[in-house]
Amino acid sequence: MHVLGISAGTLNGNSEMLLKAALKAVEKELAGVTTSMARIRYMQCPRNGKPMEKSLVPMITTFIPGAPGSDDPDDRPKLYEAIMNADAIIVSSPVYSHLPPGHIKSFIDDTLGPGADLALASASEEDGKRLGRVPAASIDPRLFKPRVSAFIVVAGSPSEMPEQWTLGLMALNQSLYSIQATTVDQICIPGNGPHGSVFQHEESTIGRAQLLGRRVSSQLAKSIDEVQFLGSTQKFAKIDWIGSVMIAIGIVLFVVGLQWSGNPYSWSNGHVLGPFITGLCLLFLFAFWEWKGINEGILHHSLFRHRNLPVSIALVFVEGAAFWTINNFFVFELVMVSHVGSFPAIFRFAVLFATSIVTAILAGVYITWSKRVREPLVCGFLLLTIFPIVMVFYRGNLPVADAYGYAVIGGSALGVILTASLVAAQMSTPADQISLSSGLPTAARSLGGAVGLAVNNAIFNNTLDQKMPHMIAEAVLPLGLDPKYLSTLIGALVSQNQAAVDALPAITPAIIDAAVQAFTEAYRLTFRNLWIASACFAGVGVIG
Repeated sequence: MHVLGISAGTLNGNSEMLLKAALKAVEKELAGVTTSMARIRYMQCPRNGKPMEKSLVPMITTFIPGAPGSDDPDDRPKLYEAIMNADAIIVSSPVYSHLPPGHIKSFIDDTLGPGADLALASASEEDGKRLGRVPAASIDPRLFKPRVSAFIVVAGSPSEMPEQWTLGLMALNQSLYSIQATTVDQICIPGNGPHGSVFQHEESTIGRAQLLGRRVSSQLAKSIDEVQFLGSTQKFAKIDWIGSVMIAIGIVLFVVGLQWSGNPYSWSNGHVLGPFITGLCLLFLFAFWEWKGINEGILHHSLFRHRNLPVSIALVFVEGAAFWTINNFFVFELVMVSHVGSFPAIFRFAVLFATSIVTAILAGVYITWSKRVREPLVCGFLLLTIFPIVMVFYRGNLPVADAYGYAVIGGSALGVILTASLVAAQMSTPADQISLSSGLPTAARSLGGAVGLAVNNAIFNNTLDQKMPHMIAEAVLPLGLDPKYLSTLIGALVSQNQAAVDALPAITPAIIDAAVQAFTEAYRLTFRNLWIASACFAGVGVIG
C-alpha cells in the first residue's frame, strides 16, 4: 500500500511540515505502508503541454502544435504515475487570499482533469465513443483503483476570521474530483502564518495532522462502500436540527395550503385546511422552540437584542406580499386591458427592474452619507403604496406610455426598500451573525410573496368568476345572442379563440365588440381589486 502526499506550499513551510507529520503517522500506524511526497510548487508544467499519453480524451486539448512552450520541461507524467500508484492521497496547502495557490489546481487539472475522469472511464463503449473517449481496452486500469483522500489547509488568519480560509478545503476537494477519491478526513489550521508557527502549539497542529494520518491508514484497502469519513462532526452537532425540521415542514405545508385555497379547493376543504393548520402549528412550535428551547438556533438570540432585525423582517415580509402583485399582474393587465403585445409589456416591466437597480445604488449612497435608514424606508413604502393606487385607476383608454411612469414608481420603491431594510437588519447585528441577518429578511420576503400570491389568487379567481359571466351577459343578451351560447362565447374569449367566436350561430360584429369590451372591463375590475389589496399591504409598511 502506498500513500502519496501532495504539498502546495513552500519547502519546509507550515503546510509541508503538517503533511510530513501525517505521512509519518501513516508509516508508524500501519507496517509495510510506503509514503512519498510531491512538491507541486517546484514541479514544472509546460506552457503548451501535449495531451497526456494515457489521457482518456486525447483530442480534447489546448495543445497547439509548433507554438512556444511545446518543449518545456514536463513533470505531469511523474505526478500522474504517482497518483495512479497511490492507494491514498493527502493534499496539504496554505491559503492565500481565501483560496489555495492557483498552481495546485492548475497543475492537477493539467495532469488529471477530463483525461483521468473516472465517470468518463466508467461509461459504456458507445457513450465513451460519443464523448471522444479512447476505447475501453486502452484505459489505464489503475484509474479504477479505490482511493481515499485527506486534506490539510493552513491559514495565517486567526480562527475568529473564518471567512478568510473556509473556501480552502472546498477547493482542495475539487482538485481530486475527477478520480473520485473518497475523503476520510480534512482539517484547517488557522492562525499559522509565520514560518514554523505550527510548532508553537503542536497538540492542535502537528498532533491533529498525525491524527489525520492515522485515520487515513485505518481506511486503506477498504472498498468505497466501506470507507468512512472520520473528520470532525462538531459543526453538524451544532446545527439546530429540531428547528430546521419544524420550519422546513411547516413552511411547505403552510404554503401548500395557501396555494390550494380557491385553486382548486375551497377554504373549507380538507386539502386546504389540513396542510394549512398543520403548517401553522409547526411554525408556532418553531417560534416557541427558538424562543425557549434553544439560544443559538436558527433564530440566534443575539440577533434580537435590538428591534432592527424583527422590524426589518416584518417590513420585508410586507414588501414581498405587495411586490408579488406587481410581479404577477402588472404585465398581465397591460396585455389584457390595454391590449399591448407581450414584448412591449415585458419591456415596461424591465424598466421597473432597471429603475430598482439605480435607486438601490442611490439609496445606498444616501444611507452611507446620512447614516439614517428610517426616511428611505418610509419613502420606499410610500412609493410602493402609490404604485398600486395609480394602477387602481388604470384604464385601457389611457396612453400606454403611462406604464413607463408607473414602472419607475414601482422600481424606485423596490430598490429603496430592499437596500434600506437589509442595512437596518445588519446595523445592530453581531459580526458573527451578519450572514444570518441577511438571510432571514430574504427568507421572510419569499414567505410574504407566498402569502401575497395566495391572497392574489383568491381575489383574482373569485372576482373574475363573479364579474365576467354577469358583465358579458348584460352586454350581449340584449343584442340578440342566444343564452345557450353564452358559456361557449365566454370560453372562446378566455382562450382567445377568434375562430370559435366567429363560428357561433347568429353572431354579429356588434355582439363581438360588446363581448370584448365587457370581457376587458371584467379583467380591469378584477385587477383593480388586486391593486387595492396590494396598496393595503404596502400601507402597513408605511405605518410600521
